[in-house]
Amino acid sequence: MGANPSVMTDGGTSIRILHVDDDASLTETAARLVARAEPRVEVTTAAAPEPALERLEEERVDCVVSEYDLPGMDGLELFEAVRAVDPDVPFILFTGTGNEAVAGEAVSAGVTDYLQKSTGTEQFRLLANRVTTAVEGSRTERQLAVERRRFQVLFEQFPEPTLEYVFEDGEPQITAVNEAFTDVFGYDAATAVGGPVDDLIVPQGSRAEAERIDERVRAGDRVDEHLRRRTADGIRDFRFRNIEVSDDDPVDGYAIYADITDRVRRGRELERRNDLFRRAQELADVGAWEYDPAAEELAWTEEVYEIHGVPRSFEPTPPAALEFYHPEDREAVETALDRALADRDRVAVEARIETGDGAVRWVRTHGSPVVEDGDVVAVRGAVQDVTDRKEQLSTISDLQHSAQRLVRAGDPDCVADIAVDIATNALEHPFAGVYLLDEDGRALEPAAFTDARRDRSDRARRFVRNDPDATVDRLLWGVFEAGQHRIVRDVGEYDPVEEVPTPARSGVLFPLGDHGVFSVGSPEPGDVSETDRYLGDILATVVTASLDRAERERALLEQKELQEARTDRLDELVSVISHDLRSPLNVADGRLELAQADCDSPHLEDAKSAIDRSRTIVEDLLTLAREGVRDPDPTPVTLRSIANDCWVSVPSGDAALSVETDRVIVADRGRLRQLLENLFRNAVEHGLPDGDGPVTITVGDLAEGFYVADDGVGIPPEKREDVFESGYSSGDGTGLGLSIVRQVAREHDWDVAIAESAAGGARFEFTGVESPDR
Repeated sequence: MGANPSVMTDGGTSIRILHVDDDASLTETAARLVARAEPRVEVTTAAAPEPALERLEEERVDCVVSEYDLPGMDGLELFEAVRAVDPDVPFILFTGTGNEAVAGEAVSAGVTDYLQKSTGTEQFRLLANRVTTAVEGSRTERQLAVERRRFQVLFEQFPEPTLEYVFEDGEPQITAVNEAFTDVFGYDAATAVGGPVDDLIVPQGSRAEAERIDERVRAGDRVDEHLRRRTADGIRDFRFRNIEVSDDDPVDGYAIYADITDRVRRGRELERRNDLFRRAQELADVGAWEYDPAAEELAWTEEVYEIHGVPRSFEPTPPAALEFYHPEDREAVETALDRALADRDRVAVEARIETGDGAVRWVRTHGSPVVEDGDVVAVRGAVQDVTDRKEQLSTISDLQHSAQRLVRAGDPDCVADIAVDIATNALEHPFAGVYLLDEDGRALEPAAFTDARRDRSDRARRFVRNDPDATVDRLLWGVFEAGQHRIVRDVGEYDPVEEVPTPARSGVLFPLGDHGVFSVGSPEPGDVSETDRYLGDILATVVTASLDRAERERALLEQKELQEARTDRLDELVSVISHDLRSPLNVADGRLELAQADCDSPHLEDAKSAIDRSRTIVEDLLTLAREGVRDPDPTPVTLRSIANDCWVSVPSGDAALSVETDRVIVADRGRLRQLLENLFRNAVEHGLPDGDGPVTITVGDLAEGFYVADDGVGIPPEKREDVFESGYSSGDGTGLGLSIVRQVAREHDWDVAIAESAAGGARFEFTGVESPDR
């Protein structure tokens, strides 16, 4: 399908008419008289629809004038064909065979105008007037369409959440939302568009406020207020601003919601500390730009002129605009623009510019290609001044680097000393101090402070919990107890004359969790800024975390010392058990052998079993006591070899061992041996159901470990957790063997689970087992 070349021009001042009529004398007369009435008009003619459509495809035509009665098709059929080539070109039906029916049909079809031929020359002056009006109206519509497209791109790319609205029955209804609105509010366009603004985002309890703002906006007021609005994730804080549009615009205005939640709610996490800086949170003014690659033309909005520091008389050509950028950044800007043109990518660049008044600023510019008929006809985008954010992030980075010393501090006093040193250098105030809560919880003691922080008695103040609200003591305690910072504009307002005067006249106090208070001060009243508060808040957060860590390390050290003392006592107990229990058992065992030699009694066998059971209990207790939970000494171990070695050491009777693995694992050989021997002994002792023959034990592979299974009685699912508890036994065992198994698994960071074996017995599965090649 072709396109009328007129759509690709700015229209110019001339008006080209294509007059279609099979009456050659009429078209010649019309051309001469219309041109006389309107000198800008140029008339070309066609005697039939087919050549007329060919000309429309090949030439610029600003208006089509057609007879109704034509060979091959009538005027309205020609109108439909013209619309298929160019939907926007004006079409006037100028006919001598018309009547009311034809006129009505023409109007219904959508022709631009209808004019019936008459006698005399006045009809051609009237035709010239109708053509001029139609063409100028069409050109105006096209220009408005271009402006709307430009504004739509700015609306879609605007970095702050924005919605388009119209008032219906006094209530704003959403007609469009931009991408930033969807990202921040969490409502997609399908959910938001078509409904009332207030129903979507106004929280319960704020309807009266919303109605007041609606009334102001409807009255034409410019509104700039801090509002709380509902998002999909909860209530957030916004800076609301409205933009009015002209009365002939199809919408009533735009509402901008700048998300200021992080600025209002001071972030408590270090990774959000840049949100503590107000200027880094506030977006700079945004301007729009458009580049026409065919004409090599660049257009700026007023805000772009202001960002570059040049007057509106400045002509922004592409080379001139590139000259504003720092020499080291120009290549990145050119590359981004080339990518937008060649690859049709949406691009964004942060770079430095030197403004017209010599200032160096950071800007973020982004743009999107506009594609028509497969060609990039323009690149449109926005530019934003981000200098304040860049500078503040640099300051934060420097503070972060210095604060790394706090992470390595080993005790609270060291943390306090480093904090004071960092505060003095970063905040550039002479007074800084850290006050920590004493053991009694009654005073904030000075742990570290600058020399200038001393009072006239050459010492740092000690702040005791006090009653009067007008004392410095109470001021510090108020910050500590409330857990919120406080800016002191003039200490004199809180310091009674009977107290020892402090050298600081203004400052900021920051809580350090449950540890104490951190202060920064100046000898001059009113000499602290919001930046001091932001930076000090970041430092206080790091100091609090460092004091928490130092406190944890102190507690761990105390726990370690306590554990070592308990271990010493346990060693002593093990020695007693080893000597005082084994000796009587050995004596009883010897006496029992003598008794068996003298007489034959079934009671003697029961006694021997009791002695063997007692000895097993003692050995298991000694194993638990001696080994405890200790770090293993891992080495490569072959499961087949160690399993066979363990089997030899276990009284197995007629039981059988089947090793179905050659896996090599990393484990403490001695502790692994204890694990396997206890599992083998447990399986042998419990045997097959109803004592029906000897048990078979299998050692095999798992994807990340190994298993030990038997074909014995198994373990019910409801008891599989209980069997690992010390003292649990379902028969005559000691109840300690499986407890030792779990303990050894924990030492190796293995996971142990009980399942049913393929033969219906018990299967102990060990996973998380390392191999030498891993």
